[in-house]
Amino acid sequence: MDCTEILTRQRSYFAENFTKTYLHRLTTLTNLETLLKENEELFLDALLRDLGKSREEAFMMEIGNVYQEISFIKRHLKRWMKDERVKTPLTLIGSKGFIRSEPYGNVLVIAPWNYPFQLALVPLIGAIASGNTVVLKPSELAPHTAQALNQVLSRFREEIIAVVEGDKDATTELLKQKFDYIFFTGSSHVGRIVMELRRSI
Repeated sequence: MDCTEILTRQRSYFAENFTKTYLHRLTTLTNLETLLKENEELFLDALLRDLGKSREEAFMMEIGNVYQEISFIKRHLKRWMKDERVKTPLTLIGSKGFIRSEPYGNVLVIAPWNYPFQLALVPLIGAIASGNTVVLKPSELAPHTAQALNQVLSRFREEIIAVVEGDKDATTELLKQKFDYIFFTGSSHVGRIVMELRRSI
């Protein structure tokens, strides 16, 4: 999968302002929730094979948390998207002031191996709810979960959500691209490498 091509397509899609609407964000979150629930057994099996997590542990510590995140965001999304009125200085009397939250644009999510489902999807959910497009890099150290995520999330248009599997070379290649924001969860050692790679762009 060509990282540059994916990012170019996501940038074009974002520039059309589709992701900024409430309907787009809500629809994407609802579709994601439906797909995850329809494929819950696939993820439970993947987490068992990768990390030996029982059904109970996998649901309590990973899958259930993701459902709660989506539900919480869907309930509050419309209010969060509203402009926040603020006072204007006397020198601008007669005018109105407000703060409007805007999405960053194109977001990269780099997930760790120890919570490969939750820590891949919770940042993704937040990014989508905020009106961004997302490239997800699951951990290669949890290969069955990575494959399951790819299989399920491939139902979305790549302009909205794309999954890139692979080892650290794939991650390095992604970090060469100019993303607007990066979610990284992992060790401080690797975090420093990610930061240095970003500085070099």
